[in-house]
Amino acid sequence: MEIHVALSGEKFDERLPEHVAGVGLLRGEYIFRRIKRYVPDDHARSYMKSYLRWVLDTFKGKPVWYRFADAPSNEINMLKGHDVYIIEEFPTVGIRGMRRALKFPETFELEFATVAEVARDYPNLHAMFPYVSELAEATFGVKMAEKLGFRNRLGIMIETPAAFHHAREFRDQGIDYFLVGMNDLSSLSLGAGRGSGFDRHSHPAILAALGRLREDFRDLTLSVAGYHKAEFAKTAESIGFDQLAVHYSSLPDFIGKQVSGFRDLDFMVQFKREDNRKRLRQWAIDLLERSLAQGSVEMQGAGTAILPSRSPSRSGLGSRVTA
Repeated sequence: MEIHVALSGEKFDERLPEHVAGVGLLRGEYIFRRIKRYVPDDHARSYMKSYLRWVLDTFKGKPVWYRFADAPSNEINMLKGHDVYIIEEFPTVGIRGMRRALKFPETFELEFATVAEVARDYPNLHAMFPYVSELAEATFGVKMAEKLGFRNRLGIMIETPAAFHHAREFRDQGIDYFLVGMNDLSSLSLGAGRGSGFDRHSHPAILAALGRLREDFRDLTLSVAGYHKAEFAKTAESIGFDQLAVHYSSLPDFIGKQVSGFRDLDFMVQFKREDNRKRLRQWAIDLLERSLAQGSVEMQGAGTAILPSRSPSRSGLGSRVTA
């Protein structure tokens, strides 16, 4: 089983390609979150293009799978140039991934057009659709690829139970790379929050689902990604998966000490430490403001608020809400 790296906007050590078979997952949202700008912003797309070219030049001839931005709404709200401002009680299962792409197609087309432009010079740059639960979402992505003249391979994240249900139809649309996202899959399948301890990747139901997927699609490349423990590599290999996409920060656990001194390995830890406090504080403010405006402190069932692009709240409520 091949080890590929999962990148999240890191300015990684340029010796990295010597140790992995390719980039199995390049999480687009972190390119934008690193510079605090979103797709509609011209500078954001210019930076995205430069970053993609640098990755591709570094990984000459090796596959690089770009995953379209898959950030929850409360993360996108914090970025300059966001298209809309969305307030949701449960953003991790809200308007994200291809659900958001289908709802706001102009933004998705800007992002895909940038990928397609770069891909004309790099046949090893492939595109992956994230967080799919409806066949229409994948169909939309495939049609956008045709519209923009994207000729490289198309992949899809298998991270919802619905995606498993539609897997054969995805293949029939020409999608030939399936990447199982274990973090969302375990959470959604087991009804457990991330990091709760109940969302374990080794649960029999999860392993059985992976086994059925391998059995049904012996002719496709199957990869698996997530915040794994090193021993999960043996499990994935025993099931018959072709590739394991390992987060850049976790590579020393899978490859060894020879990569422990690589540049920017701690990027995600440092980024989340700084970003989460601001984002969660703002999200709490937004939820409270909306609840008060509705005359109730009960959000559940109140629906999603989609507002014009705006700056984060400057309400005096901020002084009374802690992250």
